[in-house]
Amino acid sequence: MAAAWHDAGDAKRRLFGNRSAQLVGATAAGVEALLDERQRGREPHQEASQALVDQIRRELAAVSKLIVG
Repeated sequence: MAAAWHDAGDAKRRLFGNRSAQLVGATAAGVEALLDERQRGREPHQEASQALVDQIRRELAAVSKLIVG
């Protein structure tokens, strides 16, 4: 990733930054929703937790492909 970053143009770097920011925001919102459930005394649904993990993995892979191809 580090080597590919140096070869990436400004447009790819901006796109990477924007997509990364969206990913962080969506991840934070998902984790916050799960924590809210727990704070209300309810155990977060296992499938919802797994769906969040799977989505994060997909998005991380997509973001990294912007730079490394």
